[in-house]
Amino acid sequence: MAVAVGVFWAFTPLVGIQMYLCLMTWLPFRYFRRLNFNLIIAWAWTWISNVFTMLPIYYIFYVTGQVMLGRWDDLSGYDGFVGAWDEIFTTHEGFWESLAAYAKLVALEQGRALIIGCLPYAIGFGWLSYVWSLKFVRHRRRERRNRLQQNSETQKGV
Repeated sequence: MAVAVGVFWAFTPLVGIQMYLCLMTWLPFRYFRRLNFNLIIAWAWTWISNVFTMLPIYYIFYVTGQVMLGRWDDLSGYDGFVGAWDEIFTTHEGFWESLAAYAKLVALEQGRALIIGCLPYAIGFGWLSYVWSLKFVRHRRRERRNRLQQNSETQKGV
């Protein structure tokens, strides 16, 4: 479950607050046995998206969102998309000005397409990571159980 939660939040356009969102997800889920998950593992999986992978991932979300919204004529190229983001960090001085410009770009200009476009990836990769990690954990437990059983049989035979 932790892998699924971490991957879900990793594939949202919320780099910088994804770990907080994992915490906010964990707080109510920890009271339910079947939904409880390891917060540290969820945090680690949010690092799939980071400041180095942010713009390519955001661009994929943006294009997907534009297509889902039926805006086929409003698909900007990658250079134009990155240029808008680059302008925020080069023309604004200070943390708060950059943060305000970032919020404006996400909320007013590209936000709707980013949020809608991230949903198939967040849900899809979250589900796939859940299935993969569950299969991995079950395999590891089965291997460990077999190894312990073999050790027990070897000790009885000695």
